[in-house]
Amino acid sequence: MLCIMRGRVTISKFMSYILRHNPMGLIISPDGFVNVKNLLSLLQKRYPWLDRKCLEEIVREDEKGRYELKGNSIRARYGHSIDAAIDLPLTDLETLYHGTSGHLAKEILKEGLKPMRRKRCISQRPSKMPLRWGKGGQSIR
Repeated sequence: MLCIMRGRVTISKFMSYILRHNPMGLIISPDGFVNVKNLLSLLQKRYPWLDRKCLEEIVREDEKGRYELKGNSIRARYGHSIDAAIDLPLTDLETLYHGTSGHLAKEILKEGLKPMRRKRCISQRPSKMPLRWGKGGQSIR
């Protein structure tokens, strides 16, 4: 619970940016992993008090399951604009939830979802969580 008091969301957003879009000099493996110590060193330039325990809390408490920690390596699981071959299991879904703003919903319904700068997307079995992901969005069927 240490990170809750010290800006866990802000750190997570910066970490996500590094792991998904701009490794900022970190060596990233073909499957998207970086060394945890190297990532921590980079994050500590902005958050000097950050330690591995806090980083593990950020990974564990992330509601969207953005991160995967394996031993001394960490990666973002989805949403990359950089090349990363993330091998996640395929899922058949009856309903796909996509968090977006209300003004873009009509365009998405007309033209479909576009990858934009993302290389892949992630889906998961329906739960109550997707309804909370969008900011002020609406349910459209």
